[in-house]
Amino acid sequence: MNLGIYVDTVVDNELLGPISLMLNEGLHSKTLSDASIFYDGIGHNPYPVVCGMFNSTDIWNFDGNLIATSYTTSEKALNIVNNFSLFYYYGWENFKNTVGLLRLANNDRVSIICKSEQDHKELYRLTGKNGVGISDNLNDILDIISRCENGRCKNSRNVCRQE
Repeated sequence: MNLGIYVDTVVDNELLGPISLMLNEGLHSKTLSDASIFYDGIGHNPYPVVCGMFNSTDIWNFDGNLIATSYTTSEKALNIVNNFSLFYYYGWENFKNTVGLLRLANNDRVSIICKSEQDHKELYRLTGKNGVGISDNLNDILDIISRCENGRCKNSRNVCRQE
């Protein structure tokens, strides 16, 4: 699997620790064939990563699964026409845009992965839609994306929790 992560900035971004750990482990275990981090703002990254880091303008050349970590990066990624599956990692940012969240939830090109069970409940309360999975600090996110690649995203309640 080829995985890209799109962040607003690499400067003082607390999500980069879990991102670098997940990508490094995925590449080492060969779960990932390739990985990239895309950013809008560049600066010092204190976390070691064994993948490429690219400005977001290079997403047009990306092919694979792309995780957008904010509403802003999700909207920007939707404006790019290319062969990637877009996942929005909901619950990390403090910024809450209900109308924007409704747009993302109702867009067939976007699959939403929630950070916690509480975020999943909030997503359902606000949009009437279920996320495709729950991944605390990116744990098991590769499994969730793999299930989506195998066509199980449409039945997302079975992915999120056992009923």
